[in-house]
Amino acid sequence: MKNMLMFLVVAVASMAFAAEPILVEFSADRKDCLYKVGEKASLFVTGLTTNGQKVTSGSVRFVMDDCGTNMLYVGKVDFSKANPAKYEVTLDKPGFVRCMVRNCYAKDYDGSVKEFSRRMYSLGFDVEKIKKVVPDNPDFDKFWSQAKAKLERDVPIDVQMREVPERSTEYFTYYRISFATYKQRIHAYMSVPKKAKKPYPLEISVSSAGFGDHSNDMNGRRDRISVFFTMFPFEPDWKWRETGLEDKYNEFEKQLMQKYRVPGYSNAGIIEKSPEDYYYYPHILGIDRAINYLVSRDDVDRTKVWYQGTSQGGGFGFYLCGLNHSFTRSLIFVPGLCDLMGCLEGRRSGWPYFLEVYKKRPDEFAAALKNIPYYDAANFASRIKCPVRVIISFGDLVVSPTSAYSAYNEIKVKDKAAVIMPHCTHDVDPKVRQELRRWMSR
Repeated sequence: MKNMLMFLVVAVASMAFAAEPILVEFSADRKDCLYKVGEKASLFVTGLTTNGQKVTSGSVRFVMDDCGTNMLYVGKVDFSKANPAKYEVTLDKPGFVRCMVRNCYAKDYDGSVKEFSRRMYSLGFDVEKIKKVVPDNPDFDKFWSQAKAKLERDVPIDVQMREVPERSTEYFTYYRISFATYKQRIHAYMSVPKKAKKPYPLEISVSSAGFGDHSNDMNGRRDRISVFFTMFPFEPDWKWRETGLEDKYNEFEKQLMQKYRVPGYSNAGIIEKSPEDYYYYPHILGIDRAINYLVSRDDVDRTKVWYQGTSQGGGFGFYLCGLNHSFTRSLIFVPGLCDLMGCLEGRRSGWPYFLEVYKKRPDEFAAALKNIPYYDAANFASRIKCPVRVIISFGDLVVSPTSAYSAYNEIKVKDKAAVIMPHCTHDVDPKVRQELRRWMSR
């Protein structure tokens, strides 16, 4: 039986944009937006002027779906008929109702008003019962343990480390550091305290996907050893604009497109004969081994080994904490690489949407199905041993809350929590991030 949506449309829209921009606010009758299957949830869509007054005219395009293939409502919200507009919704199985307004203004998490081509809000139903779609792999542990042993046997780690004087301060020394892995090197920044008391906590992070400041820079820390890994086969550079490094990145992406016919490195190689051919394979193994090296340093406090990462880095949090049990606490923000087979159950798959990319190529689709179980975050989540917090945004258009919960629900440790952010997009409220970093650092 398909997900059912029962709704009472108190306002049916028919008009185009008003002359003045409409600022849209979503709300629900429960602050956390969480319900039981079969319960009716009340959703409210309010239209405001940019100075906070309710509008009396104008409309916005509005759709609702089940975070998947079932379109539940398509229309417009006409604020001349009701403001706020009210909808009553429910689902008959665990999941989310996703509500989306197109071409509107809305407040971001910091209170600033921004223009959005799409603004999303979701209501969850029995979210703790959302199941992963990816199958268990009988040889999952054997595959990864043999891969780690093979790397150790065949490729010397060859640590290369050099100070960056222009980034070093009186409180820490800043380094570039890299490690050998299959056919390339893993690149990172590292800062080491100068004045803090030894041994130091160790904090590991992996960049979010794509190219820009977020993937080319790291702030040094005075109270811990901080290491930031990137996903490129070349060194990152915080001066990437001046050095033309973006051209190198674009050429790298172009070569992958020519070889694999896919957009972005995150899809490259998943359809090859072996799961070892996937782009992330040498990175996962290389970073895992680098962690072992870093933890073995004399100046590291092994009781305080922390991970934190966002998006792609969030997905790597599942990977690395599942494979490497050196970690004592972990923060996983809006994680990608979860629920990679979600579309087989009629819901949106997690980033980077493998099966959606290959759905019109039957042979490649079949190959992706074979290899994905080795890389779905849910299959790593069940192997995590440390306390963990997973941050899930209900307005996230990149990582659906359904995909994040599919992995979160596989975590077996008692000290775990899903931290939900109903009004955030593919981002994290800085106040929430600070609170969670304080938790991690305890």
